[in-house]
Amino acid sequence: DESILTTLTRESAKRLIEFRLNNQKEIADLQQKDPKRGALWPFTWEGIEQIVPPEGLPARDLIRRARHRFDELKQEITIKPPPPPEEAISQHWNELFEKQLQQPEVRLDEGVYEDGLLRLLQTKPPRGWRVHRGTERDIHVLLEGQKEKTGKSVSNSENMTSLARHLGRLQAMISSSQVNRLIFLRDARLPIKPTATVTQRRLQDLVQKGMQVLRPPAEAYASLNVLRELWNKAAENDLSIGDSSMSMGQLKSWLVKKTPRPLQELIDACQGITISPLDELIDKLIETLKGQWMVLLKDAAQKMALRETDLAQLVIEKPEVAGLLSGPPMVLFLNPEAVNRT
Repeated sequence: DESILTTLTRESAKRLIEFRLNNQKEIADLQQKDPKRGALWPFTWEGIEQIVPPEGLPARDLIRRARHRFDELKQEITIKPPPPPEEAISQHWNELFEKQLQQPEVRLDEGVYEDGLLRLLQTKPPRGWRVHRGTERDIHVLLEGQKEKTGKSVSNSENMTSLARHLGRLQAMISSSQVNRLIFLRDARLPIKPTATVTQRRLQDLVQKGMQVLRPPAEAYASLNVLRELWNKAAENDLSIGDSSMSMGQLKSWLVKKTPRPLQELIDACQGITISPLDELIDKLIETLKGQWMVLLKDAAQKMALRETDLAQLVIEKPEVAGLLSGPPMVLFLNPEAVNRT
């Protein structure tokens, strides 16, 4: 069974706080002595609006914030402003990551890799590629471009016979051209025994046919465990860090901007795609124009470390990305559809 915690709107939050206050005899007595205080005293409607963001708040988080606010109104404590969301998530991530590494044995579950890799690559996909769960038995994540399919296959089986069968199915998959490239992942702490001759032979054959073998370290595994824990809580509207509730959008934004090193290294290794210099220039141009939409050609060229003539030629060749207004001065403008490329 799956459940998602419904967030409270500001109106429903007001009703919840009012209900809780009415059930406190001491508060109800004080409200009756001075009707001007109102049913929300010692809170105000404006104060509740400050507690509840426009997108809503889980009830548990609201009660916790209201409790702190009540103590603050009684001048018992002074509330420090919460850290920015990205900083709060980074701190929380580091704490969970260290706890994972301190465990003597991290659970070697293939599902952690499959699930974590899928979410990780979907959050930061290479431009022009789609990432989705594989439909074939041993392809757990599929990276699909216009003319190429790169499959990710995970096996942490400690049984060499089972591993040999897994590799045999990958051999058949390459022979039938179901994928163009294969990337095989196996935890670095799990050896492949030299005496497992069939397994070693099949692995060598796959490598000769172009399969890439990745042996992620314990840090990568710990990071994927933490990612899955935070992701699942955010999906249920139950990710609270300190006194703040974090949304899935905030978690994804943090993951894109502040990707932890073990995860970024895993992304780079798993993509297995070579980005051409032209693609890198296009990405850089989009980043330069995004949020500004119109920029002087000379300013954009200076920021991108290009000659104005070279940048103008790039825009002329790629009208789907940006346009050029003749001057003087010459101005670049971003094609709104290009934002979806990144």
